[in-house]
Amino acid sequence: MNRFFGKKKNEAPEPSLDYTASMMEGRSTQVEAKVRKLEQELFGYKQALAAAKTPAAKQLIKQKAMRVLKQKQLYSKQLETMQNQQFNVDQTRMAQQGMQDSIQMVAAMKVANKQLKKQFKEVDLDEVEDLHDDMSELMEDAAAMNEILGQTFGVPDDIDEDDLNAELDALDEEMLQEETAPDYLTAAMLPTAQTPQSEKTSAIHKHIIMLICPL
Repeated sequence: MNRFFGKKKNEAPEPSLDYTASMMEGRSTQVEAKVRKLEQELFGYKQALAAAKTPAAKQLIKQKAMRVLKQKQLYSKQLETMQNQQFNVDQTRMAQQGMQDSIQMVAAMKVANKQLKKQFKEVDLDEVEDLHDDMSELMEDAAAMNEILGQTFGVPDDIDEDDLNAELDALDEEMLQEETAPDYLTAAMLPTAQTPQSEKTSAIHKHIIMLICPL
């Protein structure tokens, strides 16, 4: 059957920008190499022209150099055209790649949005708010408990600034008496029964000592 009707030809693959850019880059490299080679030939003819002795020799060198120069100009123009085309292809390829990246990003955002909606369905905002309020109350209770536990036992609360000044004056007098009193008088000083005023002064004394030297 194939002999009479012919076999369907395989369809050529669609040209891609990556393949086109790679092909054009290879051709541009080849043409650029030809331009560089022709430039080297022109430089050689320049040196030969400077070293030529006769007008005939100089004319022959100029003719060869003109032929090489025409070739160089032709390849240079071709190279410029190919480079412009390659630039356009690269621009189109970058735009296409950017569009593909955007499509992938949008698809990923859709998946993330779907997952977030599903996860939020598992969370009760009212329950979260109640939990936050409970935690706030617990923190306040803990702070109050720490404040209570930090209080000192047995310290009178009715001590004012006048009591403090009286205690400090009494301490100054005691220190002065101890420094100036003879030894036999110091040894004769024995503790006596405390009055209510002396008990208050003693409590103030203990409170000051605890403030200066805490346990």
